[in-house]
Amino acid sequence: MQTVSRSSSCRSLTCAPTQLLGLLILCCKSRARLLCTLLFFLHVQSIHADAVQPLTEPLDRIRLSNQKLMLELTPNLGGRGLHFALHGYDNVLKVGAVVNDIPQPEVSAFADNIPYLGHIVWLGPQSDWWLRQSANQQRLKAKANWPPDPYLILGRNTVLEKSQSIVKLKGLESDVSGMRVDKVFELEIGQPHGAIMQASATNIQAKGSLPWDLWFNTRIAGDAQVYVPVTDTDDIRVEYFSKLGKGRLGHEIESGIMALSWRPLLDDESMRRSKLFIQPSAGWMAAFTEKQCFIVQFALEDASQIHPNQAQVELYLDVRPNQHRDGLIELEVHAPYKTLAPGETMRAQERWILFPYPGSNDVSEQRQFLQQHIVEWLAPRV
Repeated sequence: MQTVSRSSSCRSLTCAPTQLLGLLILCCKSRARLLCTLLFFLHVQSIHADAVQPLTEPLDRIRLSNQKLMLELTPNLGGRGLHFALHGYDNVLKVGAVVNDIPQPEVSAFADNIPYLGHIVWLGPQSDWWLRQSANQQRLKAKANWPPDPYLILGRNTVLEKSQSIVKLKGLESDVSGMRVDKVFELEIGQPHGAIMQASATNIQAKGSLPWDLWFNTRIAGDAQVYVPVTDTDDIRVEYFSKLGKGRLGHEIESGIMALSWRPLLDDESMRRSKLFIQPSAGWMAAFTEKQCFIVQFALEDASQIHPNQAQVELYLDVRPNQHRDGLIELEVHAPYKTLAPGETMRAQERWILFPYPGSNDVSEQRQFLQQHIVEWLAPRV
């Protein structure tokens, strides 16, 4: 994760008016002149106050709520999910504190990533992020795989429709990817424990086809316990981004369900970053966090439909010694990789389901909990 620095305020602006007042008072030899001086000072202060006012508005938050849960999103920051929880429970999404600090970021081909986290939609594959643009030559020549398209992750979306149960957003047109990504956040009808995350991507170029996929990315706390239905270990590929942590990621499969687990960090490990690329055997994954069971459901695709550099399910992990809760896990889902003609659109969606979990952190108990309920929970409601 990369962060952005914020420029400090100019001290000379804050002290100059008071220094000026002192000098003027010393020069005054009558009450009339002193009164004029005070009026002049107040005028200068009012101009100064206007000059240092923040130029950005507070983050625009929209809440959808029913009798069971609440979903909060913002049209800012790329059209981003910020909160998902049952009433009376804590947020299952991990959100960066910088959300309130920089609610209106710069959007250009030179903008960097800002760790807002939450739920966002990218385009894949990552290896192609900066290969189909000319606005940032440095990233083009470097074949950069970071940051994601700033127009998709930082831009302010337009609210097309808003009610108590649905929000429709229109995204920015991107000079980087040549695409526009629109989103729909909706509480599910007939299932008070469910919500639908829809995304559509349109080729906005006048000429030329573009190959991309839709890529859902949902961040949760690093101490969450995650499960994915998997047939065999051959369906899992692991990449390690920190050398000392290599081989220290557990992903045992039992009864057709893989359980993600970190083995204890070594004494000389400052961090551990890894990613699992998974071909699931069914279209769902689950996370136990904040005393809730969070299910992400999606359409199962054949591996041939997914870009070879990616996988339909990916789990990115970033943890520090004894600070798992401060780390993060990314629950990522790729839709099929498609080539779009100018003006053509592709669509994909996730279904989120949330239920209370009264049990312990024992892996066997959580597996059993899923096996008892998952078929019922994934069934469509009418």
